[in-house]
Amino acid sequence: MQSIEDRRTFSVNEVFTPTSPAIVCYVPRGEKINDKVVNALNTPGKQMVVYGHSGSGKTTLLLNKLRELYGEHLTSSCMKSTSVDALLLDAFAQLAPFYESEKSSGKKTAKEIAIESTFQSIKSGLKTSEQVDSSSKEVRLVPPQLNAQNLAKFLGTKELCWVIEDFHKVEEAEKPKLSQIMKIFMDCAVDFPKVKIITLGAVQTARQVVEYDDEMRNRVSEIEVQLMNESEIMEIINTGEKRLNIEFTQNIKKLIAKYSGGLPAVCHQLCLNACNAQGLTETAPTPVKITNEAMRKAIETYAEESSDTIRSNFEKALKTNRKTKVHHSKLVLQALTDFPDTGASRFDLLQKIGKTVSGYTDASLKRTLTQLLSSTCGEIIRYSQNSGLYSFSDPIYHVYAMSIFHTHKAPTAEIDHLDLDLSTLITLLHKELSKQGLNNPQQAVARVVRTRTKAEYPPFH
Repeated sequence: MQSIEDRRTFSVNEVFTPTSPAIVCYVPRGEKINDKVVNALNTPGKQMVVYGHSGSGKTTLLLNKLRELYGEHLTSSCMKSTSVDALLLDAFAQLAPFYESEKSSGKKTAKEIAIESTFQSIKSGLKTSEQVDSSSKEVRLVPPQLNAQNLAKFLGTKELCWVIEDFHKVEEAEKPKLSQIMKIFMDCAVDFPKVKIITLGAVQTARQVVEYDDEMRNRVSEIEVQLMNESEIMEIINTGEKRLNIEFTQNIKKLIAKYSGGLPAVCHQLCLNACNAQGLTETAPTPVKITNEAMRKAIETYAEESSDTIRSNFEKALKTNRKTKVHHSKLVLQALTDFPDTGASRFDLLQKIGKTVSGYTDASLKRTLTQLLSSTCGEIIRYSQNSGLYSFSDPIYHVYAMSIFHTHKAPTAEIDHLDLDLSTLITLLHKELSKQGLNNPQQAVARVVRTRTKAEYPPFH
């Protein structure tokens, strides 16, 4: 029997959400990570650093757990120019509605009255603005009273936690400041058990998100959100099918899982593209099968929309800042193209590079891999702590790299029947580049998808 949720009419954009947290199409993660998140949220004074690859589902996981365990929370987002002072101001501004709505509530303790009085005093102080530069931009001054201790009390009184997204983007000088604020929030947990800071960042370790002291190690929960496995990606598709009354063939599902590379955001994007190509806008009144043609258009759209970002990130990765005899980034990326999408270990990469560059050292490889993992180099590759393998951060990066380094060469990795469509697309991409002299591999992808006949292009089923 269908649940009320299954019988509801959903818009396609509600179900497949590549750029926002999944709610309607939320797929719970494994028991291990679920328990870590729940335990950290329920432990008074425990601060949290949630990290993992961009698009791996960090925000989705956290927000769905917060909906279960917290009544309300505040969220602040970071950019490179964001300062800790700006974050304090942002959190304070978001708090105002919680205090305004309870002005006339019943009995309050002396402590609550004092805290609310301090809040109103700071609010009055924030009306002062300072004119800067020759432009008309206004910057609010941060009153001395708006410090970490008071913010923790304001949040704690309302039983709120504070989520800070993309903190890895801010300048390094700001990270130790947040660490000190976390310390203060820990101490305030004695009086306000629910108050805590949760930072999210897309890097390799929690220490790269927040530079905190060793003495805080046991008071900060470091939670890595791993890439999804194939069954979890499949569950996203299965849930979307139920919500929209649609059907993907099993081979199309496998193809989506393949292209997603463990990133739920990519899975959502491909499914959304397929629904758009099929002409779907909401839950269908009768079952609708997603066609092979719709899936081809979905992949083509994904490739075309990603082209500028992909090209830009490769330019960052291949840029050399000083003259060297060896182009390290090029060597590593070229070697990585000869391995499957699942990636290669550092040892395997060293062996591969050693065949073309005699005496290439592990220290040079390690340094280059660290650079390629960073945002400065476009986060072109990723590293899985579970498998110990380095791989391209997006499967389409693999396609692009092969088009750069092996224009006249078909893929060398042995690919089974499941990968037939992707391998065929890559092979045709190389032929198209060579034949047409195109500089943009994504144009070649689009051209290949548009011009293939049914006889030439193996069907998905």
